Amino acid sequence: FQVDPPNKDFISVLLQLLSRGEINVFLLMFLFLGILWGFIETYLFIFLTNLGAPKYLLGLSLTVAMGTGFPFLVWADTIINKIGRQNIFMFSFLIYTIRLFGYSFI
Repeated sequence: FQVDPPNKDFISVLLQLLSRGEINVFLLMFLFLGILWGFIETYLFIFLTNLGAPKYLLGLSLTVAMGTGFPFLVWADTIINKIGRQNIFMFSFLIYTIRLFGYSFI
């Protein structure tokens, strides 16, 4: 096991990467998906508790979210190879939209 020494031109390589448009779009999409996930994880239980939801609904909401996400986790390589990385991001935005829309009906 051998570790390469750190590159002396790290900053220049980083600036080259950040000058590419597709890298910036990727980072913005990743940031936005992270914001959505953080929003759901932070405020979902507060929202449901304020609505007077029973405790089992709090657990059921997480169970449904994990139950629908588990197959994607298991077969992630196959799905990515079939539909591509860019389409995975679009699909993620769609899933978050459906999930938040579903929570609005509660």
